[in-house]
Amino acid sequence: QALELNQTLAYSVNQPLRQFTLNLLGRSSDPVKLVGEVMDEDALLTVAEEGGSSLLRSLVLFYRMWLEYLFGKYECAAETATQNRNVQKDSAGRFAIVCNHAF
Repeated sequence: QALELNQTLAYSVNQPLRQFTLNLLGRSSDPVKLVGEVMDEDALLTVAEEGGSSLLRSLVLFYRMWLEYLFGKYECAAETATQNRNVQKDSAGRFAIVCNHAF
């Protein structure tokens, strides 16, 4: 419905959260990758970089980092946190900043 109302930004920034939830429910072939019914993280990261959307890039990396942590891939989570080191500039809230710093 968001796309029907031309809310493409709102739709795009919510895709990582929706796929994150599906991964937690076991509805993805790889639980630590944001790939499945809703999105493909590589494709969305490409869109974010081409469109200059640092917020979208930050969200994809944030939710991937959490999946890696929750599924015991701690070194991967730390690497993803490093990729998202500019989260304080790119994020819309403090929660992501604090979580990223913890890794």
